[in-house]
Amino acid sequence: MDISLIVTTYNWPEALNKVLESIERQSLLPREVIIADDGSGQDTRDVVHYWQQKLNIPVIHSWQEDEGYRLSASRNKAIARANGDYLVMIDGDMVLNQHFLRDHTQIAQPGFFIQGWRVRLNEQGNQHVFEHGVIPHCRMQGILDFKNRCYGLRLPLLRALSHGSPTSISGTKGCNMAFWKQDVVAINGFNEDFVGWGKEDNEFATRMINHGIRRKRLRFAAVAYHLYHDESPRDMVACNHDILMQTKENRLAFCHNGLSRYQAG
Repeated sequence: MDISLIVTTYNWPEALNKVLESIERQSLLPREVIIADDGSGQDTRDVVHYWQQKLNIPVIHSWQEDEGYRLSASRNKAIARANGDYLVMIDGDMVLNQHFLRDHTQIAQPGFFIQGWRVRLNEQGNQHVFEHGVIPHCRMQGILDFKNRCYGLRLPLLRALSHGSPTSISGTKGCNMAFWKQDVVAINGFNEDFVGWGKEDNEFATRMINHGIRRKRLRFAAVAYHLYHDESPRDMVACNHDILMQTKENRLAFCHNGLSRYQAG
């Protein structure tokens, strides 16, 4: 498959470096890695430059000015630059199992977008990653959020039994998601009316479903470990929830303030 891997980031170069290390170790490499950067400083630029020299695939730095939390715009700019037919999107604090991308290719199917999961690390887990260079796994004691431990199991025989409802947006998280580029173009990408943290992933999934693209949940595969950090401010959640409800109530499949802003022609 012709995969572009999109990695969102903002001013956490140490985490981004570990994510890129885990990408280098993949059993199946993507066509390219695109860093969707929401305005990071020079330290992040240095990490990207290092990996542009080190990885044997293109590493593209898609950067925008730091004007507050503008995740949707950052993602759209990266999507516009993607050359792959299939896009896998992760956050810049997600350390990947070595078969992460291979697992995504094995479940990819026209007419579907994929919702993967994550395993939360605790502060001790971060220490293992940053100080000891360890790629976590679910059998390691004392480093995982106990409630999420089952999401670290890679069991290919059970993968097909856990696809979930094809029209549900429950549990939608853009930190581990995959979709065909033509489907993203059809709904005009992520809605840039969303500013600040919250609900942009749910609204994106809602428009996908309204467009006729079904969701397939991916468990027991494409394992990713989420580095511990403090939560982002939630001050825009109420406003963003209103945008989501408008999309649901009007059964919208297209947003006007989206991907087309960055596409030629």
